[in-house]
Amino acid sequence: MAIITASKTKFSIGTTLAATTLTAFAGDTYAQIGEIESFGAFGDELEIIKFTSLSDGRVQKVQGVADAGDIDLVVGFDPADAGQLAVIAAFTAGGAYNFKVELNNALTTGSGPHNGTQFYFKGIVTGQSYEAGTSKDVIKLKVKIALTTGVIEGPAA
Repeated sequence: MAIITASKTKFSIGTTLAATTLTAFAGDTYAQIGEIESFGAFGDELEIIKFTSLSDGRVQKVQGVADAGDIDLVVGFDPADAGQLAVIAAFTAGGAYNFKVELNNALTTGSGPHNGTQFYFKGIVTGQSYEAGTSKDVIKLKVKIALTTGVIEGPAA
């Protein structure tokens, strides 16, 4: 498979519907968050547990618990955007919401297009702030999402 750009990637917020499988996540209703400028890496990273043995003076390391990380989402603020309003409401309401990221890796073969890769996860909105910048900048909404589950990858539904 060839590399792809991040252009046209979609990031959406769902509801607090219980979901642990691809089918359950895909069955939720999502609002696409508009005007996304960027968001960072997401996915599991394992904690390293260290133990130092007195007998050999060597640090031993074993895998610990997984943490899917935090996402810093930056968007051009649009007070009428349904997805932005939903993520702001999630910050105020609290709780773990379903999220979906859709890559723009649609391929065309044979009789028509094939859907791109999608990622699903649950997360809590732990921060929201606005950045005005200068007179030459767009006002930005910055949202922090703490992932509370692992990331499930699958084809578009």
